[in-house]
Amino acid sequence: MLSIALNASGIRTTTACDGASALSAARCFRPDLAIVDLRMPDMDGQLLLNRLLESHPTLLTILLHQKSADRSRPVVDAEPGGWLVKPFSIEDAMSRVRKLMRDNGMDHESLCAVVSVGDLVLDEEHLRVWRGNDQIGLTPTEFALLRFFVRNPGRALGIREILGRVWHYDYTGHSSQVRLYVSYLRRRIDDGRDPMIHTLRRTGYILKPSRGFANPNDDPAMRGARPTATPSTARATR
Repeated sequence: MLSIALNASGIRTTTACDGASALSAARCFRPDLAIVDLRMPDMDGQLLLNRLLESHPTLLTILLHQKSADRSRPVVDAEPGGWLVKPFSIEDAMSRVRKLMRDNGMDHESLCAVVSVGDLVLDEEHLRVWRGNDQIGLTPTEFALLRFFVRNPGRALGIREILGRVWHYDYTGHSSQVRLYVSYLRRRIDDGRDPMIHTLRRTGYILKPSRGFANPNDDPAMRGARPTATPSTARATR
């Protein structure tokens, strides 16, 4: 699921189901980033990490670690990407990948931290949101949901897709959570304004610029908010 989502965003990926396959893929694919699970069927994650770094010293890494009862972590050097504790949401994992690549000088439009749709601006780096000149406070779940909408503007998003991307992958709650949090978002960004979040009957939701928004460059909240990017290819392996 993570690989599919990253590929769709413009970050080319390859996957490997065990350590031996990962080493082979790294030789052929030469990735910029490796997402390594510490638990694999044929090799300890620490050993795989050491071997990957021997042949690719500048390789960026994110380690996957299963959350335990005492919340302890194995003593493994996870720099510079750190840890991603399972279960995680696909959107949170993608946010971590984008930040790590940005912090290490990679430049691609899909990695931009500041994203806008009409007069709605979302700053993923600093967890801030504006609608026009108004800054809007959101809870972590509201922010994650809005981030998914903003990074997929004009696309019909089904309730199951939203649930699978924004909530962690083994979440067993009901899809009514999506409807509930969409209602929260509407109160934050749409109340008293031209609405941007629209319900698609029997489908889900879609985020579109407000009808009154003409040119993003004319809005003061947008000036200097969107960094430019030179298209390039960022590669990752999991």
